[in-house]
Amino acid sequence: MGLDITAYSGLAATTEGNGESFELSETILKFTEKHWLGRTKGLTPGRYVFSDLVKFRAGSYSGYNQWRDWLARLVGFKDAEDCWDNGTAGGPFYELINFANNKGVIGPVVAAKLAKDFEHWETKAESFSYPERYNIEKYRGWAQACKLAANQGAIDFH
Repeated sequence: MGLDITAYSGLAATTEGNGESFELSETILKFTEKHWLGRTKGLTPGRYVFSDLVKFRAGSYSGYNQWRDWLARLVGFKDAEDCWDNGTAGGPFYELINFANNKGVIGPVVAAKLAKDFEHWETKAESFSYPERYNIEKYRGWAQACKLAANQGAIDFH
């Protein structure tokens, strides 16, 4: 078991049940908002077609948590828990570090903010991950997902 990510762009509501579509349930939106207020901004429940998508494995649950610790250290925290306790909304990667490791959804507004964070911190992330390349590969996957979802999309944690 582990965390898989699917990021969508160009979401458009549909009533058609056939073809490739993304079902965004009210249950997952409520769950996400209950625990991480504001993360779903720009999303409403329904079935959507999309213009593009990217899928990747974020890692095992423990592997993903280790990667979040790395991301937190990149921006000056001891680990993810330190970011949860001492970080603030709007800080670098805060909305991703302080989020689920198993399920939830991030909307286009937060994805756009995170895409800017990934772009801004890319050079430091490159050197921060040397010689271990695993972290930068995950960083690039997340950067691509956030950039895609910023375009009227969503990031689905499953």
